[in-house]
Amino acid sequence: MYRVIILSAIMAVFGLSQMALSADLPKASKRENVEYYEVVYVKYKVGKAEDAFRMIKKYFIPASEAAGTLEPYVINFQTGPWDVALFWTRNSMGDFDWSISPDNEKWFAAFVKQTGSMEKAQAILDKYYDLIAENRVDMAYHKMTPKD
Repeated sequence: MYRVIILSAIMAVFGLSQMALSADLPKASKRENVEYYEVVYVKYKVGKAEDAFRMIKKYFIPASEAAGTLEPYVINFQTGPWDVALFWTRNSMGDFDWSISPDNEKWFAAFVKQTGSMEKAQAILDKYYDLIAENRVDMAYHKMTPKD
């Protein structure tokens, strides 16, 4: 019985490798007709989500508006481990090469101006970060179809 299984596996692997050898090799190509996203998942500490949303509305959205940077598309979860996912559109995968992007720089400058000083801005950010139990950042893309 084991011989039959082993022989079947060998024949399957050999057959697949012959197909791979006879096919044309893949060529390098960039994605076309795609939109790129930075996706940030956030889980707030128990009972702190509303405090976080108030801070976002009071400080972070006005800073985005003043800086002329994109606001995220926000999804609130009813189930699962995350409270919220924030989606920012990006121009390309190259946008992820920045540790501080030009948009982040503009946003932070507007945020400091709004709060009155670097120290106050950092204190607000620290307070917001203290509300977060866990977060995760992913990079994603959406393949556009003609109907999009």
